[in-house]
Amino acid sequence: MYISRIAKDGREQPTSQHLLESAEYARNIGKKFMASEICRTVALFHDMGKLTSEFVEYLKDSYMNEKLGNKSNRKGSVVHSTQGAKCLYESQSSDSDQIVALAREISAICIANHHGSLMDGISPCGDTPFRERLVREKDNLHYAEVIKAAEKENISISNMSDTLKRCRTELIEFIEICKENKLNAAFMLHLLTKSVFSCLVDSDRYNAYCFEINKMPEMERQMPPWGDYAQRLEKKVSTFKADSDLNIIRQDISENCLFAADRPKGIYRLDVPTGGGKTLSSLRFALSHAKKHRAEHVIYVIPYLSVLEQTADDIKKALQYKPTDKFILEHHSNLIVSDDPEEAQAYRLLTDRWDSPIIITTMVQFLESIYSNKSSNLRKFHNMANAVFIFDEVQSLPLKCTYLFNEAINYLYYCAGCSILLCTATQPPLNGTEKPILSKLPSLVPDMSEGFCKLKRTHIKKDSMIPGGYSADTFQQFVMNKYQEEGNCLVILNTKKDAARIYNSLESYINKANMQEQIELIHLSTTMCP
Repeated sequence: MYISRIAKDGREQPTSQHLLESAEYARNIGKKFMASEICRTVALFHDMGKLTSEFVEYLKDSYMNEKLGNKSNRKGSVVHSTQGAKCLYESQSSDSDQIVALAREISAICIANHHGSLMDGISPCGDTPFRERLVREKDNLHYAEVIKAAEKENISISNMSDTLKRCRTELIEFIEICKENKLNAAFMLHLLTKSVFSCLVDSDRYNAYCFEINKMPEMERQMPPWGDYAQRLEKKVSTFKADSDLNIIRQDISENCLFAADRPKGIYRLDVPTGGGKTLSSLRFALSHAKKHRAEHVIYVIPYLSVLEQTADDIKKALQYKPTDKFILEHHSNLIVSDDPEEAQAYRLLTDRWDSPIIITTMVQFLESIYSNKSSNLRKFHNMANAVFIFDEVQSLPLKCTYLFNEAINYLYYCAGCSILLCTATQPPLNGTEKPILSKLPSLVPDMSEGFCKLKRTHIKKDSMIPGGYSADTFQQFVMNKYQEEGNCLVILNTKKDAARIYNSLESYINKANMQEQIELIHLSTTMCP
């Protein structure tokens, strides 16, 4: 019997079982971006290289060494991810169809790299590293044995032509969607390839994990109880009183967001002034919108770590989240992971997959999960499909990332069935760039001009501005003058470096001036640790 792995308790998983179960799981999650047959195919062929006696011998040798406490020197010595890629890549269609050739290449490149990182089909300098890999590893593949065993194990090779035709149909439909919506089809195909790769990596690792813990893999995802989460939020919202101009404005915004949840899937704006309560208003929209459209996730993306933790805390309080609850996942670098090995492993699995109903994360994690080539980052990409996204403070998106962000949003909406909400007090013109978000970006709330005036908290005094800006010395004097006028002064600067520089300058000035009154000078920075 050809086996795929041996569990710690000695159970052996037949390779055919692993391939067939992975293929069924991949087919189900591939439906979300209209590539179920391509996903099924790559999962069915991904571990064909394990259908060799050499791999079975290698597995059993590794298992015995581990059991005896010996270190195996054969780890990774038996190639098993190339055979399935070679089988698909070199399969001949009845005609020279470019779409079939594209289906073969997408499938093969995902299979060959599912244990590492996606490699280039063709490099910027014109090399073909993927094809060279298939040729280079030809001698140690035991290819004839693999093909013979695949047929015997019902991993069908003979009807490859029919399989590729079904893949071709999916690609044609995908390209037509790109053309209809004036998307960059080549760029969208690159994101589709990463989605297929994500499905393969997750189906492979999830199936292996389930076998290790002796659990039947769930082939279809259960829909989160959005109605329950929405009711929890409504209970919190009902405690807010419209007893001031500010609270009346907040209530109007919140009610408009709830009403807008019945809209079709789309890319929307929420232009709300600072202090307008957009965190819970946007969440109110997202939960009800997710319920209406049977979305699988609500993903809240925030640019700043300093804001993220407070926002996550507000959301958890609003949803009466308890420590025993599991429906909210925070994924960011500030989160302290438990020292307990089992809890730490469970958290790693959640962050690898983004399988939780509500995910709160950073813009960095969002972009890395799409534009990385690493399997560890891309594994969660497929769980971005059929989701409701909230992007808070979207104006803070780095300028150099604008085109990548816009193309990702276009893909998620047009090709992956998502709804997108862009929240900010100062909405950037993302649909007016050279590579724009292809949407008119309708707003969830009516014109907020009056609301912006009522919620305005600052006033810029133009007489305090000087041509060319302040030097450190002139700014230091400006701060001291304001302190002497008011008795206190808060200074906020753009960078940590400038904050430290001005603090040192003021400290030096106060020490040299030998002032009679004692001035308390405080420097606050995120580089400081308690």
